[in-house]
Amino acid sequence: MEFINNYYTPMDREFYTSNQRQYTDPSDEIEKPIIHMSDIKPSITEGRAGGGSFRNGILQRLRMGASGAELNLMPEGAEPGTGPEAYGKEAREEIKQLTSLNKFKITVHAPVQTIPNISGFTGQEFSEQRRSEELNEIKKAISFAADIASDKNAPDTGIPVVIHTGEFPRAIAAVEAPKNEKGELLFEENHDKPKIKRGPFEAYENESEELPVYVVDEKTGKVIGGITADKKIPAPVWKKASERKTYYDDRLKKYVTIEPGDYVDNYGRLALSPEDRVIETDENSNLKIESFDLRDFDKERQSFMKWIDKVKNLTQDVKDIDPETKQKIKHIQETADKLKDQPRETFFIRESLLAGKRRAEGLAQYHIHDLENIREKLNKIHKAISFFKELKNRMGEKAFNETFSEYVKKEGLIDIVSPSEKENPLEYLEKARQALEKQYKYSTEVATGHFQEAKEIDEQLERIKTLEEFAKEKSIKTLAEAGVYAYQETKAKNLKKPVYIAPENIFPEMGYGSHPDELAELVKGARQKMIEELTKRYNMKKSEAEKIAKDHIKATLDTQHLSMWYKYFNPPGKKFKNEEERKKAFADWYKKQIEKLAKEGIIGHVHLVDGFGRAHVHLPAGQGDAPVKEAIEILKKHNVPFDIVSEGYAEGPRRQLTKVWEKFDVPVSIFGSGYKPATSWTNIDHSYFDKKSSPNYIFGSYAPSQDWSFWSEVPLE
Repeated sequence: MEFINNYYTPMDREFYTSNQRQYTDPSDEIEKPIIHMSDIKPSITEGRAGGGSFRNGILQRLRMGASGAELNLMPEGAEPGTGPEAYGKEAREEIKQLTSLNKFKITVHAPVQTIPNISGFTGQEFSEQRRSEELNEIKKAISFAADIASDKNAPDTGIPVVIHTGEFPRAIAAVEAPKNEKGELLFEENHDKPKIKRGPFEAYENESEELPVYVVDEKTGKVIGGITADKKIPAPVWKKASERKTYYDDRLKKYVTIEPGDYVDNYGRLALSPEDRVIETDENSNLKIESFDLRDFDKERQSFMKWIDKVKNLTQDVKDIDPETKQKIKHIQETADKLKDQPRETFFIRESLLAGKRRAEGLAQYHIHDLENIREKLNKIHKAISFFKELKNRMGEKAFNETFSEYVKKEGLIDIVSPSEKENPLEYLEKARQALEKQYKYSTEVATGHFQEAKEIDEQLERIKTLEEFAKEKSIKTLAEAGVYAYQETKAKNLKKPVYIAPENIFPEMGYGSHPDELAELVKGARQKMIEELTKRYNMKKSEAEKIAKDHIKATLDTQHLSMWYKYFNPPGKKFKNEEERKKAFADWYKKQIEKLAKEGIIGHVHLVDGFGRAHVHLPAGQGDAPVKEAIEILKKHNVPFDIVSEGYAEGPRRQLTKVWEKFDVPVSIFGSGYKPATSWTNIDHSYFDKKSSPNYIFGSYAPSQDWSFWSEVPLE
């Protein structure tokens, strides 16, 4: 059987002569079908769930009338004989020949169990080792796809290798939320808590008040934070000018005007560096420490940046200044450059980290002060030991003991040396010296440790990035590297149609990449990264690299995963009369997202699945209420080149195809003598597909005996 040329029925090859009438009237061209039977391919899972190897699954789908299939890989070792590298050269060649001879279009899905994301996120940190392992799993799937691919079994757009995206956590309420020019979420005004102006989604009530705040140490990959926007963080209250005044600044050799809100130093002058700032004190001279939430820190950040810009401008043309002031000016200019575009999340976390730095520095200074006292006592004891040794030799034991007590009082050693009458003074002094030396060593190590801790925090402050900024770079890098590998394999196997990497939108709660905007950003970012790599590594022209990147990185749209946003659909300020009204509003949102994706030019592959929007299911098209038909219509309207896999296997492999054909009104006609109108879907659905009633004719190995065969015993099929 062959579907590729859109035959009228699955088994009509060469049954009719060319002068017979078409299965539709010419007038029907006005309402020609959106898709043909050959456009829909089912998915095949290897192992026990899929009925064995891919070879078995392909043969089964061929007999069902499928024109192709998506091969869903499992990890090696999950079951005997599964995983991309469980298929040897001969097995790969057999799949290639079997699918090529039947023009059976194949696509590949990488193992979802071993590739939870492509950023290397483990849940607590971003591991470069994990990212490398994920990339390796993708490369195995790409190599498998390239080995079984041919120009006859590849869809027109190429062979996709599908991977899931779920890159890092982010709040559902933050998706599609309004942002400022810096891309930061906006706060609701006149609200007692730092509540963001959320988008049309909300995971739970008050999620917009409990926005999680994360940053990442780009050196270690460790995630810092995990606190919510409404959490109060204790922080010092910095002393600021309360009124406008002008004074002559000896450090800058110029007049300076201080405005209310400017940070000042101990002398009321403009602070020239963050270290010049001093903490406010109350009437009892106690340091002022208050608790701030994210919104408070956002206001403080605005004051901080305004002050930094002022100092930078004031010090740009300053000459003939002392070295200390010069160093401060250099420091403030460096700080200004680093903090210029710093997101508020990092500013928020900075203050919590600075608390640890201040504590470490304070403890270090305390122990350093202790060191000075110990060093002073050691010097006195050293002198005393030398003095008493010489005195004892001259005076004798008795006179020495009397002189010893007087000397201790005179030299202020009474708090260090107080031996009993039975102890030898010199031996006691030696013990005291040894004890002080141990204490000195201990205090030195403690002070050094605290200084190291403060230094580590200081360096960490220079390395922190927002979770989104850091993780996206990792995901885009992985996609670009996979795209380059897909290009290499395509070229090595001399394939005219490309093997391409196809990231798929996953469930909303799985994280970044599940929303259409996020998916588009990943694909476009990865393409740009791949272009940079190709022009650098292969010395390509940019125009050539752009085409290659576009061919080897395309998105997979999963229609059911997109419909799962319905669970969280609750536009602010909108009161729906009933659930039906809410469903209609969501359907409008859904179709707008498809429209956007169509215009982005990133779609290459579609998983056609239906559902009701509240759970992850695999219903065939038409068995849920998602606007899946409209989605395909929109993509077709915009002439988006893509192939379709029906992942609606929940009701069995037969309905995985027939229900899609039914939903999309695919013309299915039966011809006998002359033309016969299309039969009912009930008859089609219960014919040879599931063998619930006898087919109209049988042949070959399907027949109950081998009576019908040629003399050569070649099957009639």
